[in-house]
Amino acid sequence: MILYSNIGVNYKSSLLQSCSFLFKSLTMKNSYFPLLFPKELIQEINTVGDFISYEEGKTIFKNKKRLNQNYFMLSGLVKVYLNKDDKNMFLSYHNGSDFRMLNAISTISKHVNTFYYNILKSTDFLILSNQHVSDFFLRYPAFRSHVFDCYQKEYKITLDKLGFHLNATLSEHLWNYLETKASVLNTQEIPYSTTEIAEDLQYSRQSINKALIKLEKENRIQRRINIIDINVT
Repeated sequence: MILYSNIGVNYKSSLLQSCSFLFKSLTMKNSYFPLLFPKELIQEINTVGDFISYEEGKTIFKNKKRLNQNYFMLSGLVKVYLNKDDKNMFLSYHNGSDFRMLNAISTISKHVNTFYYNILKSTDFLILSNQHVSDFFLRYPAFRSHVFDCYQKEYKITLDKLGFHLNATLSEHLWNYLETKASVLNTQEIPYSTTEIAEDLQYSRQSINKALIKLEKENRIQRRINIIDINVT
């Protein structure tokens, strides 16, 4: 983990890394909000925000003990899980293209749920305290609109996924999972592990293998060694 406090005032990294991250942070307006966020807000975020970079393979979590921290994605790719009854339920993938507020659900949920974020490639976050989020929320309409949008997206993703768990067949669930992964990775050739899929979907490996065979017979996928091709015609 590379920690940048108040944009490079205190940092644990090489000078080259910190300069690169500083440049990326200072160009947030052009990179993420070309028409939405006013210059004054960007300047305040750069002053009070903490910027953290996590490398691929790291897992971070968000629960009631960390409710004062609000994570906004700046870049990268994460896989989101909801831990409930000591089981990790796969929810979605998020990339850093829309400044997503990752913990919107856990921030306003009354239940003690833990959200895990598995870093799939190097990912940068902006962290703002509740106090600063509330302050920006009240003073900047563009920020307020963005936070509302994050809440709506997170609720929709969570409710859709819970509904899918309750109503979909395993084959439908698996196909949705593979399509989502292909869309996020922007490829029809998906690296896969039966064990990983079984853990994500909360089924046995044997059940996943049977569902994969069914999708193959329907010509929706084709399997190779550690690779699944989807949308096979």
